[in-house]
Amino acid sequence: MFSGDVIQANAYCVTAKFINRLDNSCFFLSNIYGPSHASGKLAFITWLLNLDTTSFEDWLLVDDFNLYRSAEDRNRAGGDAGDMQMFNDLISDLELVDIPFSGRSFT
Repeated sequence: MFSGDVIQANAYCVTAKFINRLDNSCFFLSNIYGPSHASGKLAFITWLLNLDTTSFEDWLLVDDFNLYRSAEDRNRAGGDAGDMQMFNDLISDLELVDIPFSGRSFT
């Protein structure tokens, strides 16, 4: 039903373009994996903020950012408030919509 091609791949992301064979509509899917070490997080956020998606009419972003929106999202106490603020600013700047889990546990 769909055909697809990888159009971008790097250390953080693989993006594919999928075309619906029934009506030739298309969408883009990016699978993101952010660095878990503190030293790479700022470079990752900077890269994502500068990602050119102007040609992506319909875009899905699936991810493991290795960042938290709030301390309540962590499975243990603590967390870096600066990282949380940076992540929330990123979500706002990119106008991303967070689709919450419903009835499922996650780590």
